Order: sequence, then C-alpha cells, then structure tokens
Amino acid sequence: MKQLWIDIKSHWRAATLLALYWLATLAIAVLTWERGIPGPVVGLLFTPSLMAGILVGRWRAAASTRGAGTQRLQGGSLAGLLTALSTLLIMKGGVLDEFRGWLGGARFQGGEVLEFIIFTAIAGAALGLLGAALTLRGFRQPPAAD
Repeated sequence: MKQLWIDIKSHWRAATLLALYWLATLAIAVLTWERGIPGPVVGLLFTPSLMAGILVGRWRAAASTRGAGTQRLQGGSLAGLLTALSTLLIMKGGVLDEFRGWLGGARFQGGEVLEFIIFTAIAGAALGLLGAALTLRGFRQPPAAD
C-alpha cells in the first residue's frame, strides 16, 4: 500500500488523469440511471480498474530489481481492487446510496450489498491484475520469426 502511494505521488499527472476518467464514468452512471445502471455502463465502471492496473504495471516496470514482475502484478491487483471498491462505495445505487436510503426508512438489503462488495472486489482485483500482466515483457514482444 505504501509503494502504491509512492507510485501515485511520483506520477501525479497520470494519476490525476485516471481520477478524472474515473469521475467521468461515475457521472455517466448518474446520467444514464433509469431504475438501475444499464449493462454497458456497468462494464464502463470497471474500466478504471483495468487502467489502474496498467498504470501501476508501467510505473513499476522502471524498477528493474529482482521480483519486479511480482511487484507489478501485486500492485496492479491492489490498484484495481481499490478503484473498483471506491466506485461501488460512492456510485449511484452503491453502498452509501443504499445506506442513505436505509436511514430514510427504506429496507436495508445487507445481503445484496455484501454480495456486490465481494463480486466487485474480485472483479476489480482480477482486472487490475490483468492490466498489470499486460505490461509484462512477454505480452509486448512479437512472436519470434522462424
């Protein structure tokens, strides 16, 4: 977690652009809300996790120390997880929205919220891991010619 914060501080411009993109996806979710979020927008909400994994993988690629590949994958997975859970927490229809409704007298659907948190955590970590894996050397090199 500490290394991720160092990466963000070191590459603040790219991190800021990712944060703006993330906020834009949240705005699209609000603008397209119609008794729920449309399917394509749900997919769009997961793209920041993939992009966070790619960024962290690229940032850590410069560290050519032993185990740098593992650090890339772990960092990308953590970045994807945090991005996805942050999205679920504050998006319309998310955890805070559900909690606010419960405070207003609506029925709290804790089981559904927990299921969404678990699914989102797994999907975000997997997408962040995929993004970081895309930065590994093996994925960028063209196949050898015979």
